[in-house]
Amino acid sequence: MLARFLWDFALPLAVVAVLLVAVDRYRDTRLLAYLTADRERTVLFVGGTVFVVALVASTYVLGSPPAPVGRYDFSLYHVGLVALSAGVFMTTHGGRHYGTATTLRDAVHVAPSDLPTDGVAAVTGTAEPVGGTVPAPHSGEPALVAEAGHVVGGETYAAAADTGRAQQLLDAERVETAFAVTDEYRGVRVDPDGATLAFLVGETDGATLERRVDGGDEVTIVGRVEGGRLADPLVVAHADNPSLDRFATNVPRVAALGPVLGLVGVAVMLLTAGVV
Repeated sequence: MLARFLWDFALPLAVVAVLLVAVDRYRDTRLLAYLTADRERTVLFVGGTVFVVALVASTYVLGSPPAPVGRYDFSLYHVGLVALSAGVFMTTHGGRHYGTATTLRDAVHVAPSDLPTDGVAAVTGTAEPVGGTVPAPHSGEPALVAEAGHVVGGETYAAAADTGRAQQLLDAERVETAFAVTDEYRGVRVDPDGATLAFLVGETDGATLERRVDGGDEVTIVGRVEGGRLADPLVVAHADNPSLDRFATNVPRVAALGPVLGLVGVAVMLLTAGVV
């Protein structure tokens, strides 16, 4: 059974991995850099891969998965493997971002003049400088907060990317200064240090994506409110970016569906391999 596991699963997996690494280096997609840029992501990716490989190996040790007959042959066992892999990915991705997504989903949407005394609020208004601006790291344009970095997938992907969708930037540079979110009655001071800028609609230049808030932009700031002030900003986003609502709605669904899909995949694999 060990020989079958190596021939039917481990060898094809290794070939695919080698091809992906080769394409990544040749096309400069920076996929490997993306997977290793964040320690938590690296641990989840490696852990999920090890879990799937270990479960597949156990079906070969305890049972007898059906062998593919032709080059493009597949069975219900392989459908279960795909479901398991998708379920593991959805669970790790959804679980990692679940806290942020539910905070965005449950935040009270208010204008600056209606800021509550406590809780979590999404404050929408006009961004205005309170102590000047800073030059954006790539374009040099005057900004209140900005970041720029390389897009995973390289220049080809960046040219067609949704620049408002939350995505990891590699080798990112960031600049910021305090600013205010205002309406006609009041301004709320924002210190963006530590807040994610992933939901700002950016601009691409080659493989570089720059996101920034300019004076006069309509923005939504999501954060914790203490004593009637915005004490801990979590997200700085452009007010008209639909990706913010999609992220808040879809991530909890993905986190809930992932374990179900993974368990269905495990059950199918165990049944078709004759383990149970």
